[in-house]
Amino acid sequence: MNLDFTPEENAFREEVRAFIRDNYPKELMNMGTREDLSREQFLAWHKILGKKGWSAVAWPKKYGGTGWTSTQRYIWSEENARVDSIMPLPFGVSMVGPVIYTFGSEEQTSGGRRAIPSRAPALTSRASRRPPCVMATTM
Repeated sequence: MNLDFTPEENAFREEVRAFIRDNYPKELMNMGTREDLSREQFLAWHKILGKKGWSAVAWPKKYGGTGWTSTQRYIWSEENARVDSIMPLPFGVSMVGPVIYTFGSEEQTSGGRRAIPSRAPALTSRASRRPPCVMATTM
């Protein structure tokens, strides 16, 4: 069994490493815990990832995700851990979004609306101000 990364995966690692190095907000380096961040600081990295199309790394491409393989997602996580980056809140990206793209209507999943990952910070911030039973999943 060969557990080495392929040349393509190593090239992907270099792309990810360079992107993080060049784009991760300097003011977030060595910030400490999430509780130490303002809302704007917390969302800064998520917005940068969204512009690159990398805010929903586990999602299918047709719903605005990266369409990455499990190995690419592993590399992504490893490189973010290497620099101790603040990852986006998991609620919108890991919980709400997959429910919408799996069970949502055509209007909710595409229908000319912004891609779901670009709405994930809004879903997260809105959810934090509402009880879970009344959280809106459409915008």
